[in-house]
Parts: sequence; C-alpha cells; structure tokens
Amino acid sequence: MDQLEAKHYNYWALGHIHKRQSLDAGKTINYPGNPQGRHINEAGEKGYLMVHTENGQFHADFHATAPIVWRVITQKAGQQSTGKLAAQILRAVTDARFETLSFCRIQIIMDSTADATTTAQILSGELLETLQNQLATTWRQRNCWITSIKVDQAQTVQLSGIDQQYFDQASQQLFKGDQVKQMAGSLTHYPFIQRDFMAQDSLQDIYQRAKALLQENVSGEAQLGDHSED
Repeated sequence: MDQLEAKHYNYWALGHIHKRQSLDAGKTINYPGNPQGRHINEAGEKGYLMVHTENGQFHADFHATAPIVWRVITQKAGQQSTGKLAAQILRAVTDARFETLSFCRIQIIMDSTADATTTAQILSGELLETLQNQLATTWRQRNCWITSIKVDQAQTVQLSGIDQQYFDQASQQLFKGDQVKQMAGSLTHYPFIQRDFMAQDSLQDIYQRAKALLQENVSGEAQLGDHSED
C-alpha cells in the first residue's frame, strides 16, 4: 500500500485477484474482480467498475454482468427429519427471491441434537439428491439450482480424553493437501478436480464431514449404551 500511495496516482486499477475490493479509504485503489464467478469460492455479484471523475476526484461504480451468481445459503440442522430439513431449505431459497440465476451451496450447521438418520442422509448425498429432484421442475421459478452441501459442526465433538488426543493427532496428519491428494488417487489426474481438492475450502469441508461422521458414531454408541442399561 505504501508503495502504491507514494506514486500519487489518481487511480489504481489492479488485476489478477478475482475478489472485488478496495484497498484504501478513498476507494481509488481497487480490484474490480472478474465479470463471472467460476465456482463457489467466487461467490457473490460479479461485474466491472466504471470509473468517472467529478470535481477532480475519481469514483468507481460497480456494474453487475454475471448471468449466474454463486451463493451460500446457511441453514441449521437439529432434530428435524430429512424431509423437514429439505422443506426448510427450499423455503429459504424461495424467500430469497433471487433476481439472477443463482448456483447455491447449502451450508448446514449441525448441532449436537442432530437426528442420526438425517445426518447420515446429508453425508451420503441423499439430501442433495432430494433437493435437486424437487428443483428439477421449479428451478426457473426460484431462479436457483443447488449444487452442493457443506456441513459444519456447531459444537466440538465430545470424546473421551484419549480418543480426543488421537483424533487431534490424526487430523493434523490427514487433513493436509498432500494426504488428501494421495487418498484421492487417480482423480487428481484431472487438473480441475485436483484444484478443487487442494482448495482450503475443500480441505475444511472434508474435515467437517469427518467430524460429523464421528459425531454420528459417538451419538450412536451413547444411545446403545443407554439401551443396554435399561
């Protein structure tokens, strides 16, 4: 920043980074972003900055150009069934009233009370399939297509001390780019798949899914223990 401002230029139009942002308070050092988001990591409105002058001052106005906008819709999952969760998500999509065709990722925040069957169907892809089947005939009216589901845990998985220790050690070793690439095997021969696997967002998603599966198994064991005591 100091090097840019030292030039005393009226305006800096920067490139390469696809996120639209201003680096200074006067908004004259700008990244305009790209005209069309390419994937979920480039979510939000995309377009260009039209620069004009007024009384010797430079101003940049944003103009949207993207025919498709990538978006993230966050929903909470608790004790509701898969069907009720799907209905909840579709209501959120409808209520959003998207004016531009939107490709959406559903980010599901799962709490410790999440239904085990619902959790399993989220992780197996059944919920995504259910949503896409229902959108197959209504996506035009909703101006939305759901492309993926991401799972986040609202609370840390509660394990015994020794189990937590081993999980923490294993996660530090496994949830890294090189390890994920090795586990992905021949899939990484395709450059676009390799880029997606190596993205920090993808690594975090794999980690969260592992935590969710662990939570499901821990909850199942706890329920079995409760029944055995009856």
